[in-house]
Amino acid sequence: MKHNHSHKVLLLFAIAVTIFVAAVYAYMYHMIGVSLDRTRVARESVKTDPLNDNGAQDRLFNYKTNAEKWGRLPGMFFTPDQAVIFIESIEALSKETGSKVALASIDADKLDAAAPGTEGSIRARVNATGSWNSVMQALSLAEVLPYKVSIDNVRIDRYTSSSEGINVKGQKTANGWKLSFDIQAGMVAFASAMINSK
Repeated sequence: MKHNHSHKVLLLFAIAVTIFVAAVYAYMYHMIGVSLDRTRVARESVKTDPLNDNGAQDRLFNYKTNAEKWGRLPGMFFTPDQAVIFIESIEALSKETGSKVALASIDADKLDAAAPGTEGSIRARVNATGSWNSVMQALSLAEVLPYKVSIDNVRIDRYTSSSEGINVKGQKTANGWKLSFDIQAGMVAFASAMINSK
């Protein structure tokens, strides 16, 4: 009987050792999986880090290359208090082209109290009369004003009545061309320090 009792103790001990070994094996298996995942993440991080560094260097290079253009960017937009400059830029087309250029209407977004960086626009309807060459030159010069401008709704008509055609010198012309178009210029509320640095 004593002999049978020792077999049961050994059997229980063997089962306990087997369960313990299985538990240790499962724990080690889990830890190896976690370690492999961490290694994989670290390896990916090492692979992508030079790419990110190169990307940052490319962006820095592009910024340095275009630094002068960035400095001119504020000058391409009107500020809310520069509507007069916009009007004068359009009216100056008369002297440069020999056609009679006038603003039919003007409208602007209200950005006086807007946060710096808020975008808007100033819009005008422009009429020009004169010879074909002069009104086409007025349109071409309006397109290349040194601001962010867009032009649409262009209409050109021929006239023959002397009462309609008046050139820049105030003289009536027998015939010519009437041009009208909408012009829109970008407007941005800049911080006062940025405006003063221009």
